Amino acid sequence: MRESSSTRHSSILRWLSVSFPPGWQKRKAWTGGFTLAELLVVIAILGILTLMGMRAYAHFIDKARNTRAIAEIRLLDKDIIGFLNSNNRLPDSLAEIGREPCWTPGRVPTSI
Repeated sequence: MRESSSTRHSSILRWLSVSFPPGWQKRKAWTGGFTLAELLVVIAILGILTLMGMRAYAHFIDKARNTRAIAEIRLLDKDIIGFLNSNNRLPDSLAEIGREPCWTPGRVPTSI
């Protein structure tokens, strides 16, 4: 004998009411979001990663500036030695070897 559809339907409803808490029909499919604690943890992690990246970038910039300064000092050394070999004396200023400073004390440099 075949079971009627209304009996089968009521057994399914009985099963649903047992497995879910009362009032589950009123809840939306996506009821929540992130908790404040979860958001704070994510923000803290992003802050730490950003700080690490900024420190690595600052180290890279300092290293590049030091390398540039060393290269410029070596060029000045070569120019001074060339002046010394050709004139048998050291230059009195950088202007004598064609290297005037891009700034003077008391004046802000326009380009670095």
